[in-house]
Amino acid sequence: MIRNFYRETDCLSKYEEEYVLPKIISILEQCKGRSNALTNKIIIVKYGVAGTEMESRVRKVINYIRNNGIIPCLIATNKGYYIATDAKEITDYEDSLKGRESAIRKIRLSLHKQGIAVYGEEAIKEAAEQTKNDREKEEKKYKLALKLKREQKQKKKRKSALRLKPKRKKYY
Repeated sequence: MIRNFYRETDCLSKYEEEYVLPKIISILEQCKGRSNALTNKIIIVKYGVAGTEMESRVRKVINYIRNNGIIPCLIATNKGYYIATDAKEITDYEDSLKGRESAIRKIRLSLHKQGIAVYGEEAIKEAAEQTKNDREKEEKKYKLALKLKREQKQKKKRKSALRLKPKRKKYY
């Protein structure tokens, strides 16, 4: 999980694995070639739900698909997601990813040097340790809140199931 993006980057829920994932796989399998690319918003429309939270979770599901090779050669561009139809598309995309990876790393290292120059190396080390501890606390807090939410849902389901049971008639 990424700090401050816990919901967006949390593992797939059971519902997402069982219902959302297969549906998105079936949608994306139709996207062979750049001309058939679909954006996240179009995928959500095809799936039949909306909302900003859903957009980030669909991206997470697609990230899961890509990282696990469920749909080989699935590419993401500003035109949308599509399955590469030749090796050149793969190498072009890989080159683009390397460039972004390098740019992010360069910014991170530069920011680290700036922090040391402004605040000192010892302060940066202490802050890094504090950040690590904060992240661990926040993740635990998020997971606990998620667990409580699930438990509340299960309680509601049990209560509604009990109300649905017909009352027994007493025969004397």
